[in-house]
Amino acid sequence: MTFMLESSRTFLFTEYARKICGVIHTQGTDPKVWDRLPDRFSAHPLTKEILAKVAEDKANLRKAKDYYHNLNLRT
Repeated sequence: MTFMLESSRTFLFTEYARKICGVIHTQGTDPKVWDRLPDRFSAHPLTKEILAKVAEDKANLRKAKDYYHNLNLRT
């Protein structure tokens, strides 16, 4: 027979969890590690396509805002 118990997540931040039992590592990852990883996300063609579309959408939104904010209703 197996029993499965779930403890409260707030117990993760008790002194016991942080210092005594050692399940939480207080030292973060060295930032130099991220410099050694290859950036495949930015090089992917789909990413470039999406970013180009976002830039185009932002430019169109800017044009629309400029048009509606500069509209002269007293003509």
